[in-house]
Amino acid sequence: MNADILLDHYDRIADAPDAIPRLRRFVLDLAVRGKLVPQDPADEPAAVTLRRLVGPVVQDGAFELPPTWCWVKVGDVAHTRLGKMLDKEKNKGPLRPYLRNINVRWFDFNLSDLLEMPFEDKELEDFCLKCGDVMICEGGEPGRAAVWRDAASGIYFQKAIHRVRLFEIINPDFFVYALKSSANDGRLYEYFTGSGIKHFTGRGLNLYQFPLPPLAEQRRIVAKVDELMALCDQLEAARTAREETRDRMAAASLARLNAPDPETFPTDARFALNALPALTTRPDQVKQLRQTILNLAVRGKLTYQDFSSESVKDFLGRLPHQRKSLELKSEKTIKYNNILGHHSNPNDLPHGWEYEALGRLTNPLKKISYGVLIPGPDVDNGVPFIRVQDLALSDHPPRPQKTISRDVDLQYHKTRIEGGEILICVVGSIGKLGIAPIQWAGSNIARAVARISLISDLNSEYIIIFLRSDYAQGYFLDATRKLAQPTLNVGLLEMLPVPIPPLAEQRRIVAKVNELMALCDQLEAALTAASTARARLLEAALQAALVPVEPLLNAAE
Repeated sequence: MNADILLDHYDRIADAPDAIPRLRRFVLDLAVRGKLVPQDPADEPAAVTLRRLVGPVVQDGAFELPPTWCWVKVGDVAHTRLGKMLDKEKNKGPLRPYLRNINVRWFDFNLSDLLEMPFEDKELEDFCLKCGDVMICEGGEPGRAAVWRDAASGIYFQKAIHRVRLFEIINPDFFVYALKSSANDGRLYEYFTGSGIKHFTGRGLNLYQFPLPPLAEQRRIVAKVDELMALCDQLEAARTAREETRDRMAAASLARLNAPDPETFPTDARFALNALPALTTRPDQVKQLRQTILNLAVRGKLTYQDFSSESVKDFLGRLPHQRKSLELKSEKTIKYNNILGHHSNPNDLPHGWEYEALGRLTNPLKKISYGVLIPGPDVDNGVPFIRVQDLALSDHPPRPQKTISRDVDLQYHKTRIEGGEILICVVGSIGKLGIAPIQWAGSNIARAVARISLISDLNSEYIIIFLRSDYAQGYFLDATRKLAQPTLNVGLLEMLPVPIPPLAEQRRIVAKVNELMALCDQLEAALTAASTARARLLEAALQAALVPVEPLLNAAE
């Protein structure tokens, strides 16, 4: 094995998404193929030992082995036993602790929640555990295994677990590493039964074939695997600590923007924008940055205020008022007042901004409404039907997949789509947003979707920015009724307090948000490209590590 390339480039590949798990798999793969430690010519070949002790051995296996190795079946080199059946009516004797499959993890045990069942004295020898026994899950995650190391535990096992007592020519730790390697590459799956839920039956276990080196080499392999796994643990801990530090620093930077000090905000903003690219290594961190941009935008923190612009009060005074004033009755009034107190504070608004209820910003002839209650089956050449899964802000398909009959559509003609409306989920995934593209004109909407048709004087892109912000989404969360399916009352949606800047400033906010979101797109693309490059480098380094040292030296000469 030539690990120099892997070690030389480790600092570049350690941040690959699955670097440590891949390294762990790689170590086990090398271990069971005889490529982790050198073979010793003085070791008696495993096949010779087996013929002397158990007779003929398996000749062929899944891959080529070193000359001193051979393939062997579990049933030829071990005594296997399934645990005791749980039967309250038949089981007798004192209560004793026992293992279930959830107590068996890969390479160790979780003994924090042992149950008890009756075992008679005559059963104890059959179901006891001895140091060196390998315990293997029959179901759950079939094949998951660990070596029992307690010589006098007083713990037994039930039918969901196999006990494997290997002959002395086999190191139990090596056997478990072989099992894990087979689980990693899918070879173990061939020994399972069941079309849905899989089981590792006694028959499958006894037929399981694994590579066997000489016993002395098994011990060397186990020692090397343990050493390398400990190194992987250290690398994983270091990476976790590094990511936690980055997360804390990024969160602290964003927190100072989300709860800004007016005197230090410009400095905080410059620091955050300069530092975040270095602190951002994962797409989820870019998502936090996007959300912060939205939150700052609707608080007037991204653009300057132009006091020469038309006042918002004058702008709002020109809004159409043909509709009856928005009202809520009884308990809804109380609930709205409580919500409004949490989600609108005029003192938080920049100079020249005003709050207005969302319902008063919509077309008076098209109030906020949800759609079809019972759509019925799909209909050939029917009316396209917009469901929650169709909601998107961009990259829309030509039309929604589902259709409804024209008779059903006629009953709900008031929620027919013209194109350009804002769509919002009000049942289930509350607050999910979408835009109805022009090509969807003539479609209708589901009960779980509400249509918002804004007045033409308003910048709809600004309203979408606000609806995506934490302030609007927090309002939706507070206003949602916690039923079997979460439901947002349309009346409360109409009363959502929207911070309105002057129209010219709305345009500036939209332009700035689009500019910053484009930068986030670039950052996300760079992270994806870097992640892909690290993954490819990791793959190349792992492949290069498989090349024996001798051919490389010969090539160099």
